[in-house]
Amino acid sequence: MTSAPLAPSNDTIEWCRNLIRHQSVSMTPNLALIDEVKAFLDGLGYDTLVVRDPSETKANLYATIGP
Repeated sequence: MTSAPLAPSNDTIEWCRNLIRHQSVSMTPNLALIDEVKAFLDGLGYDTLVVRDPSETKANLYATIGP
């Protein structure tokens, strides 16, 4: 039996649209995107860590969940 794939919810579509509005090319700051994703993941119970580059304009976000 083959089932049809689930369609994404409107919330999921809006979240994706919001994410792609952020400029995130490597030469531009990405802190607005990092801050938004961090807040979202924190709200879901993830442990997050932001590591900023020396210029303090870009960062990496690490997220873990579970033990």
